[in-house]
Amino acid sequence: MGDCGVLPRRPLEVPARGGQAGPNDIFIAEDSHQRIYGQRLVLRNYGIETCGRASSKLRVNYRTTAQNLGYATAILEGTEWVDSEEDVDELTGYHSVRQGPAPIVLHSASKAEEAARLAEHIKDWTQGEEDVSIGVLTRTNQRGEEIARQLGEHDVAVSAGRRTSTERPVAVMTMHNAKGLEFTHVILLDVSAEALPQHYLLKGLAPAEADEALQRERALLYVAASRARDMLLVSEVGEASELLPA
Repeated sequence: MGDCGVLPRRPLEVPARGGQAGPNDIFIAEDSHQRIYGQRLVLRNYGIETCGRASSKLRVNYRTTAQNLGYATAILEGTEWVDSEEDVDELTGYHSVRQGPAPIVLHSASKAEEAARLAEHIKDWTQGEEDVSIGVLTRTNQRGEEIARQLGEHDVAVSAGRRTSTERPVAVMTMHNAKGLEFTHVILLDVSAEALPQHYLLKGLAPAEADEALQRERALLYVAASRARDMLLVSEVGEASELLPA
């Protein structure tokens, strides 16, 4: 299933003991756009029926800003998303009640330049601010280890785990590991054409399987971008990924 508590949320009716269906026997929160592992689960295959008014969609986002939400949802364009009820899951009307700055797209000539510029942004965000949490999200563990080391060389203390603290407000992790988390500031790293999508994952696949794998890569990028509450920075070195909004 997708991430819980985002969009949509669906109260369902399923057979209770004795074969009688009852209201609110089960409650499932699904966002099909955050399906980054495996294949789609179909509820009716497990005896869960959602016909009639058992299903409803949430269209209001109270967590991230309209600007960050707009960037994240633009990543999803160009492909069809099907939910666990086997319906096309569209984002029409999905909106945020919060406003904030537009996402920053940072272009650097090298990884060394990128690290120096990111360190400047991080120091600016944390200077004099309270309750700042910064997630630096990468496609691979290798790139995560590299940027953590580079930031340390610029006197930016990095948290060893997924949690941040007042002393160490910066956490470096993969996009997969960021699922379900939230940060006031997010840096999307490792989003070059070379790194995302990871083309070796698509090699040797039949066209339909390749499309599914590419959709999971798109969903992963959407998950990463939507971790940002207040500020989103997208850092590019070289040619940008085809999955990024134009």
